Amino acid sequence: MPGGNKTTIKVWDSHGNNESSIDFMMQSGALIKRLNYWDDLDKAEEAIKEAKESVKKARDALQSATAKDTKLKKTQGATESQLKSSAERVMKASADVKKATTLVEAAEEERALAVEKPFEFYGSNLSQSDKAHWEKIMKQLTLDAPHKDICGKKHKEAGGKSKCIFLLCTDAPADKVCIQCCRVAETLCTLWT
Repeated sequence: MPGGNKTTIKVWDSHGNNESSIDFMMQSGALIKRLNYWDDLDKAEEAIKEAKESVKKARDALQSATAKDTKLKKTQGATESQLKSSAERVMKASADVKKATTLVEAAEEERALAVEKPFEFYGSNLSQSDKAHWEKIMKQLTLDAPHKDICGKKHKEAGGKSKCIFLLCTDAPADKVCIQCCRVAETLCTLWT
């Protein structure tokens, strides 16, 4: 763990009752929270939101600068200096859009890294046989397209990884995902976050 702290968690091997399964999930969830994986994910998602707002503002500024430039070019008394200044504003606005778009891409990469951490941590604490079930559940909930969500609604796109999907994956049976998993995931979401 960060800071040189050590902790242990028993590797889950499917043996025991439902209480020991829930205990394993709770220990994993507590460690994931202590490792700030959820905070990192929340920060990454906030960075994406802010970056997308910057792109919108930059595009609006570019549209405004372009409209003013077009209007100025149609004006008969426009001087060379005014035209040059207007063209520079358009170029600057265009550069700002590119910069903001780059920030969105960087924020999305950070989110992709942040969302993987809890999945990897949880999977690393499973026995080999349970890892196979974990990977099957993750594939079903995150990669399959089209897929059905826990309420049976069909989606054309893949589910992707998120905090809620993680919580579903931690409690889903190996053969299917059911409404009961949704209720358990909601409870765990309240306890883990």
